[in-house]
Amino acid sequence: MIEIRDVSVRFAADAAPALDGVSLTFRPGELVALVGANGSGKSTLASLLCALRLSASGLVVVEGIDPARDAASRREVRRLVGLVRQHPADQLVSSVVFDEVAFGPRNLGLSRDEIRRRVTRAIATVGLSDALHADVSTLSGGQQQLLAIAGVLAMEPSYLVLDEASSMLDASARPAHRALLDHIAHEG
Repeated sequence: MIEIRDVSVRFAADAAPALDGVSLTFRPGELVALVGANGSGKSTLASLLCALRLSASGLVVVEGIDPARDAASRREVRRLVGLVRQHPADQLVSSVVFDEVAFGPRNLGLSRDEIRRRVTRAIATVGLSDALHADVSTLSGGQQQLLAIAGVLAMEPSYLVLDEASSMLDASARPAHRALLDHIAHEG
């Protein structure tokens, strides 16, 4: 479970808070959509959930771990909570689909067989199996979004946070994207 209690974040001492007194609870398998205007704090909250940012006040706890405690706790929270950023191209690092999804597992020092298993599973989950050896630059924006999701899924997090999950998708692709997220939450 992820618990957020009375969290506040300011980017500058004299600035209005980006988040002020936010309290939420997320349970494994839940699909939660946070909706708000640009600048309302959604991305800031996403960065708190995966310990990329710490709150100025309040408490964030992931599976009983407080990322503010120490660096080891932050690393563990980052292992538990995967983040897919708003612009998928910003988090893509490889030029070939397989290598992109394998990047994280390779950095964990996993065996080749385990890397292949994770990559194959993650790519199949998002429906990009036909593009396994494709050049990342030839993928559409929607396919790059799916690739970014696959890269995070290959790390096998307990929670998946998507910042602006459908912003790069046209209206016709959004129902399939919602179905994918439902599948990941309930079966993945």
